Amino acid sequence: MSEEAAPAFLQALLAPQDRPIAAPGLAVVIAHPDDETIGAGALLMRTSGAHVVVATDGAPRSPEVAREHGFARFQDYAAARQRELQTAMAVAGVPPERLIMLGFADQGAPFALAQLSAVLAGVFMARDITMAVTHAYEGGHPDHDAVAFAVQAAKRLLRLRGRPLSVIEMPLYRLDDEDAFSTSFAVATPGAIDYNLAGSELDRKKAMIAAHASQQQMLSQFDPAREQFRPAVKHDFTALPNGGRLLYERMPWGIEGAVFRRQIGEAMAALAREGLGWD
Repeated sequence: MSEEAAPAFLQALLAPQDRPIAAPGLAVVIAHPDDETIGAGALLMRTSGAHVVVATDGAPRSPEVAREHGFARFQDYAAARQRELQTAMAVAGVPPERLIMLGFADQGAPFALAQLSAVLAGVFMARDITMAVTHAYEGGHPDHDAVAFAVQAAKRLLRLRGRPLSVIEMPLYRLDDEDAFSTSFAVATPGAIDYNLAGSELDRKKAMIAAHASQQQMLSQFDPAREQFRPAVKHDFTALPNGGRLLYERMPWGIEGAVFRRQIGEAMAALAREGLGWD
């Protein structure tokens, strides 16, 4: 698949369609259950044959977090989030066999970057994935940024095997220039699109959001009627995103930017030993 595939797909997404866009080679690759709904719920509804790949189980290993959400153990919380995801995907029309949960720990993806990259490359090859929709590198949640890196690393691993991958990005959340919560791309880029939902499509999106019952407080901060996408831009993963304004440093998630950068460096070194170059 050529680099022109992403812009062409996004233009098809905007065009009126009497039937779903056939997309058996498409995967929405996200960090947590619910990211697919708020970031790409309409995209999933507008396509047929797409896969959804979820890196983490959505359950931090802290017992306090599980209890805050009404569960005795993180395992119970993870199981609930998987059920919520399955319900949301049923609304979107994604069958269970196209839902792939990799099972990394929530808040743990930055500490398994090389492994996550290799696993994603394997999934893409096994499912014949030629296009991935994933997170922008934006400094909102460390798992989001870890998945953004891992998809780009998987793209390079696939290239070594003569298998191309086109990548599309979506924003979730970050800090803006005034340190306020933002759900838009940090920088305007050519080819970015806004997809606006209305009518029955918006009702379905709201039903998908409602399915993620344990996450309603967080999801209430997003506009369900708007999704944004762009062909992936070139990121310098050795530098912190968003000018170093990291929302996750304001949260009790146990990771700072310096730690994330160190994990990126270690992952790049490990992948280089497997022959991966980073251009």
